[in-house]
Amino acid sequence: MSADAGGGGRSGGSPDRLMRDHPQGVILTVMVTPRAVRSEVAGPHGTYLRVRIAAPDVGGRANQAAVRLLSRTFGCRVDMLSGAKSRIKRMLLRGADPDAVAAVLQGAPITCERGNPATFTASSDAGGG
Repeated sequence: MSADAGGGGRSGGSPDRLMRDHPQGVILTVMVTPRAVRSEVAGPHGTYLRVRIAAPDVGGRANQAAVRLLSRTFGCRVDMLSGAKSRIKRMLLRGADPDAVAAVLQGAPITCERGNPATFTASSDAGGG
């Protein structure tokens, strides 16, 4: 009945290893890197989703920014279940469909523009300019 969100090696990056079903949605294992150049969902990395946040890790600002970014990315309410003082966090995507989450995880990086937090750009190549 319980699925394991963790486990496995760092290679693979399979979405089924970093996410699991929950009665209220989907749980994602997320690694947050504060003080990044820009806030973005960088994509799956082993058994977690790598998220870069421009906000510093002061007073919970990076955690709040990560929750907002994931909420906008997946289009649902996001709650942090654990990891408030850790880089590795478990986030609950309330009401999210596991297939839709997996599809987003397979896509290109999604960047939150600094001036307009509701505008995202998805690039098909890793380069930027």
